[in-house]
Amino acid sequence: MTERKTRKEIRNKPRRLIWNNDGSDMLGPAYATGAWPPLKSIKHFIDNLMRYTENTEVDALFYCGHTNEPDWEHPQKNIEVLGPTPIKHAVDFAHKNEMEFFYAIRMNDTHASYFPPKGSYWPPFRLNHPEFLLANVSKEEFRKKYTPWISQFLDEAEQRKKEKLFDKDPEYEINLRRRSVEAHPLADVLKREGKYSRDLWSWAGYNYARPEVRTHYLDIIRGACERYNLEGIELDWLRMPMFFELGQERRNIPIMNNFVRQIRKCLDEYGKKRGRPILLAMRIPDTIDLSLSVGLDPETWAREGIVDFFMAGSGLMPFSIPMSEWVDLGRKYDVKIYGCLDRIHPIFHDGRPKFDTRNPEIKDRVSDNASVYAAAYRFWKAGVDGIYLFDWHTHHGPTDPKDYGTVPKVSDVKTLKNAPKLYQVDPGFPVRPGQGALAPGCLTGQLPCAFTTKSDSNYTILTIDIADTPKSTNKIMLLTQWTDNPDPKTVKWYFNNTLISTIQEIEDFIASDELADSGNLSKQAWLGFNVPPRVLKKGLNALKVVIQPKKNETSEKILELLQVRIAIS
Repeated sequence: MTERKTRKEIRNKPRRLIWNNDGSDMLGPAYATGAWPPLKSIKHFIDNLMRYTENTEVDALFYCGHTNEPDWEHPQKNIEVLGPTPIKHAVDFAHKNEMEFFYAIRMNDTHASYFPPKGSYWPPFRLNHPEFLLANVSKEEFRKKYTPWISQFLDEAEQRKKEKLFDKDPEYEINLRRRSVEAHPLADVLKREGKYSRDLWSWAGYNYARPEVRTHYLDIIRGACERYNLEGIELDWLRMPMFFELGQERRNIPIMNNFVRQIRKCLDEYGKKRGRPILLAMRIPDTIDLSLSVGLDPETWAREGIVDFFMAGSGLMPFSIPMSEWVDLGRKYDVKIYGCLDRIHPIFHDGRPKFDTRNPEIKDRVSDNASVYAAAYRFWKAGVDGIYLFDWHTHHGPTDPKDYGTVPKVSDVKTLKNAPKLYQVDPGFPVRPGQGALAPGCLTGQLPCAFTTKSDSNYTILTIDIADTPKSTNKIMLLTQWTDNPDPKTVKWYFNNTLISTIQEIEDFIASDELADSGNLSKQAWLGFNVPPRVLKKGLNALKVVIQPKKNETSEKILELLQVRIAIS
């Protein structure tokens, strides 16, 4: 039996649910906030985030051991209790609980571009070689322009941490970050384009056109294979999807293709040494074309047998990603496809505010199950091989698993079929089109959109992909959120060309169906419309909203449509 056949057999093993841990339970103490206490024991490390995957449907643990440097080179004294190979304890935990272990590598995490923290974001390789960065500056320019900003931030943060002012003054961290932004070497870009400017987020990222960068990452992969009893490696291309100078991405695809061929060869070599293949998973942008636009060529990787799994999409546009495109690619080349759900999508925690450790009343980050069920069911009906949960925990929260809720039960399509669901027309999240840290790998959203109360032709058509069928549906409601309280008489909705005329009090619907917490939705206006199940289509549905101008309207008023949801029970 050939090596590839052996790898194929292992690849085809059913894995219904994969859980990604971003490593915050180990790296968290490195954050300048001091929100995470030093690790007291190995048990403390396990209890931080991993423990709540016990006795769940999770088949594989993808643990991020590398953000900007590998875990075994992490400099923080507060993880000394974990020993020289910290991730070994995550590996042992996974295997004890009959889960496979994949060492996840962020291929170009660029947090250092905007949040220059202590330690891991600025390892020696990045700090000593500015010529390898997308900023493309000389060592002299880096020393004069960039280093002072970094040093200023670090020196002050360290001093304040010693004085324990973070605990005494909760606003201090915010003020520190504000001052660091004002002194940022790209402050003019920040003021002009906002914090999601590509330039602002990319300058400290590595330029993969440099062979030294590619060698650096190969060395990390070799190090993980040598140190850990792992089943696979994950390359996370979405942290962040910027690998070449702007405008040079497509012409550098051959360089990246040769690089991943080297990775496959490396894994095969280590697989032969240990007597079993090492699988390769890749987290990839929302579409094949978006992948190509940032210098990644997933179809070539699939055709050449380089990759075993694609974790398809950012997870930030779960109701928009053309999952059938990825499923067709996977079936064509025998690659497993997993639909990604990213916990930071607002609808997955129902619009609740971000977790803040300084507010003890905000503890529940449990996802709104109805929306998770809807996204997962859509993926399953498209033909995925499993569901991939990314960052399904808080980054800066407490270390008690009960504060996170449980891993969503989304691995059984039969259960999902009859579960209440909350679909959404994906808004433009997380950034403006074409900008920001994640935007190069994300589809743009259909919302928000603006209307004027004086226009005679004031309408827009939205589309939403729904996996449910009319026969399996008892009740459907269209939920719409606006920037202001629109006059219900002026708002008309057509669902697949059928006028939806009945308006229902949204609070009553939400309370009765337990789809959301109306008190946490928003202070902005919501309107609800009953939808006859007969007008629903399995697949793509068209939603037309028309704003009727009022008679004798004397002043123009702008209404902005923020969210559109379809609740199905």
